[in-house]
Amino acid sequence: MPPTVTHRRFCPLVRLALGLFLVLAPTVASAKPDQEAQRLFTLGNRLLDAGDVDGAVAAYEAAAATGWTSGALEHNRGLAELERGRTADAVLHLRRAARLLPGEAAVRQSLDAALARAGLAAPPEGAAHRLARTAAGPLGVGGLLAGALLLGLAAVWAARRGGLRRPRVLVPGGLALAVWLLAALAWQASAPRGVVLLPTALRAAPAEGAAAGAVLPAGRGVRLGRRVGAWQAARLPDGTEGWLPVRAVEDV
Repeated sequence: MPPTVTHRRFCPLVRLALGLFLVLAPTVASAKPDQEAQRLFTLGNRLLDAGDVDGAVAAYEAAAATGWTSGALEHNRGLAELERGRTADAVLHLRRAARLLPGEAAVRQSLDAALARAGLAAPPEGAAHRLARTAAGPLGVGGLLAGALLLGLAAVWAARRGGLRRPRVLVPGGLALAVWLLAALAWQASAPRGVVLLPTALRAAPAEGAAAGAVLPAGRGVRLGRRVGAWQAARLPDGTEGWLPVRAVEDV
């Protein structure tokens, strides 16, 4: 058999092997950082159990530096930060753990303990609270007015069509109101959050000379908005809005 025939026979196999290598190589490469992160995480746990809190935090920081994301890592790092008295950092990492491990009782208890240490009340939970807070703001008022307008238009249309004997004409308005409620809950739940790392006054504008409002304590949770230079827009749970220095707040 001529060599050219053999070459043609194996070319598809070579291409297949090369394709598999290109697909699997990133997976194999990405496994190494995860393995290193797991090793550092285990080392941090051992140091924490041995009472070496600073060493444990250093190991957890190194594990996070690999790009590894883990609710257990954030939880244990938060406990270590709480142990060495850095309450705001503890709240930050425990809030991250709560985001990564929603509904985990141990994480919730640890977060409550950190907030109590910081002199802050535990934030309420549940869709009912988010809905009530959203409905009390401009978005809630606007949504309710829009729903009422749609229901009114449906009622007028029904009256012109022969009265309100057919209740199904109110369905579009009801559906629009339900969609608004779901959208409001989704928006509220997905709004980015942050934690204040040091006591900082909330400014009325993104400038040092702007009027200062309440001083936010370290560990206070806020909703984050846009950034303007070295300033971060923030919103408190009661609806108060203002600006904080970027250095004073960290994303959850």
